[in-house]
Amino acid sequence: MADLTRRNLFGRAISLGTAVRYDTIQQAVRGFMSVPSFFGRQVTSNVFVSRLRETLGADRSTISDRHRLTFEQQIRPTEGVTF
Repeated sequence: MADLTRRNLFGRAISLGTAVRYDTIQQAVRGFMSVPSFFGRQVTSNVFVSRLRETLGADRSTISDRHRLTFEQQIRPTEGVTF
């Protein structure tokens, strides 16, 4: 398993990262990007991308391949509250 994250990308507080996991049963690649503002508003935007490939069954003849793309936005109206 390996993780790599770059914070403050281009001097704009953008975070970019990836994680990789590889073994005989499961191979996974994940990536993310986080931006602290959205068109000048204090809304944090996150994008997550992942691919998971698993070998299933006692004879390992079945392969499950899944892709996922997720968008998320968070707003903090007061300290300690996140929507």
